[in-house]
Amino acid sequence: MSHYRSSYGCSIHGQSGTAKTTVARIFGQLLFDSKVLTNNVFIEVSRKDLIGQYVGWTSHKVQEVFDKGKGGTIFVDEAYSLVNKKDGYSDEAFSAIIQHMENNPDTLVIFAGYTDEMLISFKVLTQGCSRV
Repeated sequence: MSHYRSSYGCSIHGQSGTAKTTVARIFGQLLFDSKVLTNNVFIEVSRKDLIGQYVGWTSHKVQEVFDKGKGGTIFVDEAYSLVNKKDGYSDEAFSAIIQHMENNPDTLVIFAGYTDEMLISFKVLTQGCSRV
């Protein structure tokens, strides 16, 4: 019998100065202390760290982030900036992140940003996605 383990992911919403990063660090530390995560690393990234300069480079940048954060916490600040852009790079970045989350179920990924922008962005992402 095979054992299926889903990936760890969550989102943190709030206005500027509401300690989203601090909460993410504490959450990652708690999961490490509880032996849920195997690495006590906290990698903080934003759009500029994930988007490549040319088509095809984005997936390599995302791979580098996951290599550094393997087994630990990856904090994607202003995650809404990866959604609903017409540049082609954003879709590639988000798809690569989701793929790496599936392939690295031992790594926590936290998407963070301002409440309104996050709610709008994630609504766009989930349009047409429902379970019957």
